[in-house]
Amino acid sequence: MGLLGKLLRWVGSARVPDDWTRPRIGACETHTKVSDVSFTWDEVNAIKAYKIDLLTWDEIRVVVSFGRPETVIELSEEQEGFEAFIRTAEQKLSFPKGWWERLAKPAFETCETTLFRR
Repeated sequence: MGLLGKLLRWVGSARVPDDWTRPRIGACETHTKVSDVSFTWDEVNAIKAYKIDLLTWDEIRVVVSFGRPETVIELSEEQEGFEAFIRTAEQKLSFPKGWWERLAKPAFETCETTLFRR
């Protein structure tokens, strides 16, 4: 992607860290809830993770598909509750070992990976 494309993507994703448009993620042993969307761990069809380049830093995103008909939500590491979601999902769904390190490096590359697929 050229410099102009990176700049346009950055401008489109610029926000303040406490952005109210990103609801808190609630994760527990039985289910996850984000805003008015809720799903159990048994309903999860797939989880993918990738990283977006925000010019001076990266942000990790997780895409969860669940249910029938399938619903897809995207979560950000900047959302409150993200770490608890990841810890619980790793235990309930058996993510590959070392996935975070492989996703985080090298910096500023997408590094998309599938964490879980039913």
